Amino acid sequence: VDRKVDDALWKRYSTARDTFNRRRGSHFAELDRERSGVRQSKERLCERAEELSESTDWTATSAEFRKLLADWKA
Repeated sequence: VDRKVDDALWKRYSTARDTFNRRRGSHFAELDRERSGVRQSKERLCERAEELSESTDWTATSAEFRKLLADWKA
């Protein structure tokens, strides 16, 4: 392949690769933001569970722990 054609093909390849890399980077950045949000939610659930851990109101606390578990799984 002559130099002119090779350069044109390389430019096409490079453009496609750069486009893919930008889209991939955006995708993983979005996943990181989602994971961060999930982590913060689970941190709050842990804090609430720790608050409830000393309770002696067995019925109400059991119900609250069931709700926390449902929120954890959501």
